[in-house]
Amino acid sequence: MKKIKSVTIYFRQNQKQAVLWSQKIEQYIKQQYKTIKFDNKHPDAVLVFGGDGTILEASRKYKDKKSIIFGFNLGQVGFLASVRDKKFFYYGLNNFLNQKYHICKRYFLKIELIRNKKIINSAFALNDTVIQSPTNMVKLNVSSNKHTFQLIYGTGVLISTATGSTAYNLSAHGPIVSPDIKCLIITELFDHNLPTPSIILNHHQEISIKVIDYRLQDVVLISDGNNFWNLQKNDIIKIKLSTKSIDFAEIDDNYFLKSLHEKFLFH
Repeated sequence: MKKIKSVTIYFRQNQKQAVLWSQKIEQYIKQQYKTIKFDNKHPDAVLVFGGDGTILEASRKYKDKKSIIFGFNLGQVGFLASVRDKKFFYYGLNNFLNQKYHICKRYFLKIELIRNKKIINSAFALNDTVIQSPTNMVKLNVSSNKHTFQLIYGTGVLISTATGSTAYNLSAHGPIVSPDIKCLIITELFDHNLPTPSIILNHHQEISIKVIDYRLQDVVLISDGNNFWNLQKNDIIKIKLSTKSIDFAEIDDNYFLKSLHEKFLFH
């Protein structure tokens, strides 16, 4: 595994626990690993303190830096964290800095909004993107390779990566997919037609979603709970798995399965 020569620490300033832990870990590294430098611009690793939302933020910020994400869970879920329990923060950090870790490569969605045949907006999302009318009905045409395979009349549709399968997708009763699998997951949101089970597509395919009609309230596109775009009738949203990826450090073998067991008490 790659030897870590530089790090940066990422957290939200309004989270007291994250501020406290970041100070503790920074001091510890300076005392115990004197050769490791702190570099905010091009770090070998990003040490993230917070919940999955904070880890998503750090992933988007450093996606072009070839940095490794190492998350310390201070939230509720912790699926994206490298260490979920505070009791093992120092243990996990020491393993990581002594090259006792492995990498799970996670890919971003690339989303493009096309209006009047022009791309007017684009974004990347690690977890998911959702097209929905929060309080009313929207009619959407979903296709791939110029073939329509879904006509949705409901509150919307969610497109997620394998990484995002344990986020909103899970709440919408979509499938749980191992994060190392390159795929696209399509999950309807409260369809008033005959509900279609979630569909998992090969990562080479591109999804095209057209806004056919909607009632009263605006239709919005939200990526990773962060980017908000207002949509119009006849807008087309192109979604595919990007070539952009980011490396997540894992300390334990079978980390994902252990996470499922802890969160859902799988037997």
